[in-house]
Amino acid sequence: TAQVAGDTVTYTIRIWNDGNIAADDLEVWDRLPTGIQCADVVALGGATCASDVLVWDATDIPTVAENTTLGTAPVTLTYQVLLPTTVDPARTYTNTAGVRRYQADTNASDAPYVYYPATNIDPTVTPNTTAAHDTSQITIREGTLADVSPAPYDLVVVNILAPVIVGLLREGGLLGYVAPAGQLVLSGIIDEQAPQVIAALTAAGGSVHEMLTVRDWVAIIAHPAGT
Repeated sequence: TAQVAGDTVTYTIRIWNDGNIAADDLEVWDRLPTGIQCADVVALGGATCASDVLVWDATDIPTVAENTTLGTAPVTLTYQVLLPTTVDPARTYTNTAGVRRYQADTNASDAPYVYYPATNIDPTVTPNTTAAHDTSQITIREGTLADVSPAPYDLVVVNILAPVIVGLLREGGLLGYVAPAGQLVLSGIIDEQAPQVIAALTAAGGSVHEMLTVRDWVAIIAHPAGT
């Protein structure tokens, strides 16, 4: 749903490590977008905030297990922002989180080495390893399911008539396009057809997380089974 001034927005940062050794003593920064300040953060989630930058350090993130992925991310950080009255409804606010530094063992005889990733979220440091940060992004694709890679996505939106949604769930393998911790948004559903969609969703192995209704139109926010 759209956010407006006075709403409380929860941000979630997931951290995983696709390397073959654990990363220790991490420091993660989240730069608040222009127009959002530390005073607007109403729940820090263990972080400190100064100069409109949230910081989690080794006390908060002592280690991140190796060989992990987004779907199995072992560390989750959250914080909440109360949107101020000065937010501009015509503007997109982008916040960027990144790993400023971390440690990893080099070999049995050496002390852990401190790594500073390239394209560092802290422009004052000198990088000594490849990039390890990400900006929140949304990729919008258009076409049939056959045109889209089946690799799972964090968010899949289907806005079409209910009978088509039912077919995609039953025969099209729609739920398989959703990451284990992702969301499937089904909309364009007339309220009297919602039970058919829910039945097909359940049969495909999904579950309803939330339903939104505007007059006689229904939107369903769903998760894969077990999430």
